[in-house]
Amino acid sequence: MKDKKHKEITYLTENIIIIEGTPYHKGGSPELHIIAELVEIIERLIPVKRRKPILALTTFINNQKVILMDIVLTLSGTPKVGIFTLLDNKTLQPIPGVSYSNQTVGINTNPAAASFSIDPSDPNKVLSQALALGSGSVLFTTDASYTDPGDDSSQSGNFPITKQFSVVASPDGASLDVIFS
Repeated sequence: MKDKKHKEITYLTENIIIIEGTPYHKGGSPELHIIAELVEIIERLIPVKRRKPILALTTFINNQKVILMDIVLTLSGTPKVGIFTLLDNKTLQPIPGVSYSNQTVGINTNPAAASFSIDPSDPNKVLSQALALGSGSVLFTTDASYTDPGDDSSQSGNFPITKQFSVVASPDGASLDVIFS
């Protein structure tokens, strides 16, 4: 049973507040005006839970940066290059000025089909090489320091990403599944 001394405020708009399911107009009483002001103060004091950016591998197609959803490689085809990219979790746009470190290629479930490595000349890039027909998944991780686009605060963290890959025999190249998620 609920404590009768306390009422639950379930909804607040500019003009209406709902307490225990009953709507009230804010201008209707000084008490509701005070409650509305207290709720606004409390909302400002409660820390906003920061949502971590999304790590993606991107590449350039026709001079446009696109997200690699799955990696499709061709035997004797051109190796694919992925670029570590942090995406804002609200806008899904790349976060500029990210500093990456400790980039690694982790578990590859089918190393006989494809190999993946960090580019020694640019550790923000992942190189891939088709070896045999097959498919699997591969894990990449990186540490990143960035400025949060929402509040301009400095942030850092470790970011993993798992990608599915397929190696096909198509002699004329392969297309990539490129969509924004």
